[in-house]
Amino acid sequence: ASVNGNIVGLTITLGSSFLGPLLGVFIMASATKYSEWRGTVIGCIIGTSLACWINYNKLSLPYSASHLDPITTDQCLSNSSLSINNETSTIEHQGLDKFFSMSFVWTEPLACLTTVTIGLASSFIYRLIKKQKAAEVDDRYLVSWKNFASWKEIRRDNDGKEESMVDGDEMEQLGNEDAM
Repeated sequence: ASVNGNIVGLTITLGSSFLGPLLGVFIMASATKYSEWRGTVIGCIIGTSLACWINYNKLSLPYSASHLDPITTDQCLSNSSLSINNETSTIEHQGLDKFFSMSFVWTEPLACLTTVTIGLASSFIYRLIKKQKAAEVDDRYLVSWKNFASWKEIRRDNDGKEESMVDGDEMEQLGNEDAM
C-alpha cells in the first residue's frame, strides 16, 4: 500500500490517534474533581475511535499537493536550462471528505476535546444514575489553573496547607539551600 504525503505529517497523524485521547485522560485526572473512571474509559474509547476514523479516512483520500504559489525563474542566473513545473494539483473535496482533509495537526486537539467532553458527561450521567456524589479529592493533587497560568508553584507545609506562592527563581534558591 502506498501512502502519499510527508513523513512528519504521517507520524503526527498516526500518533494523534492515541496521544490526543491520552492527553484528555490526563486532563480529566489532574484538573477535575468530577471525572469518574468509567466515564474516563468511555471518553477515551470514543476519542480514540474518532481519531482513528478521521485518520483512516484522511489517509484514504487522494493526495492533494499543498497550495503554494507558483515558482518563477525570473531571478535565477541561468534560467535557460531550468525546467520547472509550475502546476500544483489540487483536489476540491466535498462533504465529509472536506472534513477529513483538514490539517493533520487538528486531529489530536479534536480527539482530546472529545475525550474530555464525553468523559466528563458520562461521569456526570453515571453519578446521576447511581446517585453518587463526586469523590472528595485533596486539592494538592489537582492542577490549579490560576497557578498554572501564572507559572507559580504553591509551597505546602507537612499538613498540606499553603505556605506561600513560589516562582521559578525562588524555587532555585530553595533548591540550593536544601542542597547545602
